[in-house]
Amino acid sequence: MQRAKKTRPLVFPDGLPRKFLLVLLVVGFKDINLKNRYKKDYEMKRFRILIAFIMIISFLGCVQDSAVAPEQTGAGSGKTPVGERQLLFNGTDLEGWEHIGPGRVYVEDGLMKTEGGMGLLWYTGEKFGDCTLKVVYTTTSVNDNSGIFIRIPNPPKDPWQAVNTGFEVQIQASWPVETHERSEQQRTQGDDWHLTGAIYSLSKAEKQVQKPAGEWNTMEITLDDDRTIIHLNGEKVNDYLDMTRVPLRGYDYEPVRGPRPREGYIGVQNHHEPQTVHFKEISVVRNK
Repeated sequence: MQRAKKTRPLVFPDGLPRKFLLVLLVVGFKDINLKNRYKKDYEMKRFRILIAFIMIISFLGCVQDSAVAPEQTGAGSGKTPVGERQLLFNGTDLEGWEHIGPGRVYVEDGLMKTEGGMGLLWYTGEKFGDCTLKVVYTTTSVNDNSGIFIRIPNPPKDPWQAVNTGFEVQIQASWPVETHERSEQQRTQGDDWHLTGAIYSLSKAEKQVQKPAGEWNTMEITLDDDRTIIHLNGEKVNDYLDMTRVPLRGYDYEPVRGPRPREGYIGVQNHHEPQTVHFKEISVVRNK
């Protein structure tokens, strides 16, 4: 099949728009017509034909430009349109993701699995804001620990950068009292600030609805400007407006307090041996 030939619009002197040139030609034509009214007829006819020819070419050039130049709709941004689901984990490999820190995250049997730690797998493709992030996961024991990071402002160089500059939506069914001392906040207000559905140590989960190990959970994290809303298995468990109801930082493993950006990178935490959390879907829908 033959390729359609592409035509190029005329190029006029720099800084001189076609429409302005067209006006100059018309005005010049009238002016010259007055000044040269006494010239010989054949000279005037030749000049008028030349001016008319230039005007026609200029007009055709403007029409061609409007036909060739597409309307800019944002398609070149590479972002999925509003309302369409974008799969961030393809079920085959970790294309688009990068791991930093100890341990690893790997793909096996179509699942993303965490191992060792503490490390971070983050999505390098773009930042996300005003969207709903869907995470389908299962744990393998009651003590499994992981988290979904959101609103990371800059590409992280180590896992603690994500902890201290973004938000971690916690995945952990119970607090490991054997290995971790409870903070003053936990002793006085309970463990819900550090369990599944909490924005780790900043906003507590209102209820615990994570399913037993081996069963699949669906977490939906909605970013709406400065507001973060978390649903787990169809129930709302957290609704947090940035920098409201924030308790004091009790331990160095808790995040530094401070505002977070409205959009940022996302990531998945691998915490430590022998804990492992398995993910079968990580996707996002833009809401604005």
